[in-house]
Amino acid sequence: MTADDYGTLRTVLRNAAQDWIDCYQNEDRPQELVWAVDTFRWLYLAAPPAWLSAARTDLIVGLQLGFEQSGEVLSISEAIELGEQAVREAASESARARQSANLGNACRLRYEATGVRADLERAVRYGRQGLDDSPSGLIRAQRLSNLAFALRLRYELLDRPPDLQEAIVLGDRALDAVGTTQPQRSRIASNLSIALRLYGAARGDVDVLRESRQLALDATTLPGSLAIDRPGLLINAGLAAVELARITDTARNLEQAETMLQGAAAIADPAHVDRRTALINLGLVARAKAGLPTASRQEIDQAVDRSAAATAVLAVNDPDAVTCWSGLARAHWMRFERLRAPDDARRAVEARLAAASQRSGSPGQRTMSGRIAGEWAMVTDDPASAVEGYQLALDRLNELIWPGLQRNERERRLAELAGLADDAAGACVAGDQWNNAVRCSEHGRSVLWGDRLRTSEVDRLAAVDLALAERLLEVRARLEALEVLGRRSLFADEVTDRDPR
Repeated sequence: MTADDYGTLRTVLRNAAQDWIDCYQNEDRPQELVWAVDTFRWLYLAAPPAWLSAARTDLIVGLQLGFEQSGEVLSISEAIELGEQAVREAASESARARQSANLGNACRLRYEATGVRADLERAVRYGRQGLDDSPSGLIRAQRLSNLAFALRLRYELLDRPPDLQEAIVLGDRALDAVGTTQPQRSRIASNLSIALRLYGAARGDVDVLRESRQLALDATTLPGSLAIDRPGLLINAGLAAVELARITDTARNLEQAETMLQGAAAIADPAHVDRRTALINLGLVARAKAGLPTASRQEIDQAVDRSAAATAVLAVNDPDAVTCWSGLARAHWMRFERLRAPDDARRAVEARLAAASQRSGSPGQRTMSGRIAGEWAMVTDDPASAVEGYQLALDRLNELIWPGLQRNERERRLAELAGLADDAAGACVAGDQWNNAVRCSEHGRSVLWGDRLRTSEVDRLAAVDLALAERLLEVRARLEALEVLGRRSLFADEVTDRDPR
C-alpha cells in the first residue's frame, strides 16, 4: 500500500472511529469505543513512515479513552510507552508540547489506577511541558485542566496547599478559555469543581463549597455536555453537599447529596468507574445519616446495606478498598453500639481486618484500620482477632516511620502511634500468646520510641504480668548488645565500601 493509498483509507477509517467515539461519549455505548480503539491500532500497525507519528497519536488518545472505560492498566501502560516514543521523536516544539500533554495525561490516569507516585510526578512535569507551545482556545483549555487535575491529585497525596491553589487558578483559566457550548466544558468544570470542594473543605469555607456544588450542577445542563460526564458531575455536586453538611450540621444537605448520588448511580454505565464511585459515596452519606442523634433503625440498617454494596463493586487492588471496608466496619459498629448485637461487632472487626490487609491502601490507612480492629476486638473479648489487628498495624510501622522523614512529621506520627506496641502486647497476654507479646512490644519499641519510653512499657506490662516484664528486660539487653555490634559493622562498611565515583 502506497502512502497516498494509506492516507485515503486512513481518512475514511479515522472518521468512522471518531463517530464511534462520539457515540460512546454522547450515548454511553462502550462497544463503539472498542471498535474505535481497534481501528486506531490497525491504522498504527499498517502506517507507512510518513504517517506513523499521526497514527501513533490517534492510538495514544484511543488507549486513554479505552482505559477510562475499562480500567485495564495494560492499556494505559501501552499509551505511556507510545507517548514516550512520540515525545522523543517530535519534529517541532509544538509537536513536542502536544505529545507531552498526551503523555502527562496518560501518566495521571495510570497513577489513579496504581497509586505509583512517580507517575503523578511525571504527569505534572509533562503537563507543564504541554503548555510550552500550545495554541489558544479549546486545546489550551484542555491542557490547563489536565495539569490542574494532576496538581490537585498531588495535593491530595502530599497535602501541599500551593498545588491546590495553582490547580484552582489553572482551572479558572481553562474554563475561561473554552466556549460555553463546547462538549469539553463540562469535564473542565468538573475538574475545577473538585478542586474548589477540597479547598472549601480544608478551610471550612461554606461559600466556596456552594460554588463547587453549583458549578458541577450547572455543568450537567450545559448545551452539548457529554452524557458520560454527567454521573461524575452529580457525584462532585453530591460530595460538595456532604462537606456542607459536615460544616453546617444540617440534614438537608445530606438529603441533597443522597439525591445527587442516587441520580449518578442510576445513569452511570454498570461497568463504568462512576457507578462504583457513586455507590461508595452513597455508603458515606448513609453512615453520616446513621450517625445523627435522630437516626432511625431503618437508617442505621441502610448504612450497613449501602456500605456492603460498596465493597461488592470493588475492583482488584482498588485504591478505594481501604475506605470501603473501613466504612462497612463503621456501619456495623454503629449498629452494634445501638443494638448490642454480637454479630455486628464480629463483622465490624472482620471488616477492619480486611481494610488493614488491602495492599492498595496507604500505610497510614492500613495502620489505623489494624489498630482499630485490635481495640474493637478487645472491647468484645476477642483477643485472637485483636492480636491479628495489632500485628497488621505493627507490620506497617517501617513504612510510616522511616529515617528520611522530616522531624515535625515524624513527631506527629509518633504521637499518634503512642501506646500501639503496649496495646498489642496486652492483647497477646490476654490471648495467652506470651512469646508474641515480647515480639510485638520489641518491634514497636524499635520503630517508634527507641529508648525514650523504655521504662513505661515495662511498667505497664508488669502490671499485667511481672514475669513477662522481667523476660522483656532480658530480651532488651540482648537486643541492645546486638545493636551496638550492628552499629560498628555499619560504620566499618561505610568506611571501606565507598562509592567509586
